[in-house]
Amino acid sequence: MTLVTVVGNVNADIVARPLLELPPPGGDLLVDTIEVRVGGAAANAGMALARLGLAPRVIGAVGDDYLGRFVMDSLRDIGLARD
Repeated sequence: MTLVTVVGNVNADIVARPLLELPPPGGDLLVDTIEVRVGGAAANAGMALARLGLAPRVIGAVGDDYLGRFVMDSLRDIGLARD
């Protein structure tokens, strides 16, 4: 199996949609959905490589907070992180 190591940022992305325009200064816009997903260049590359059948290793840092635990749990679920 091919081993690829990806080093870089690993973070949580907060995605709001649809966003058809920017809100006015100091204002708000309504959106239909807000999602939290794993993001960051290293995590995204690792997930894409795993879908291609490779065995990527992702090296990055996350915080010990709710979003950091979310990212680690998500990466663990798809085999890109371990305890």
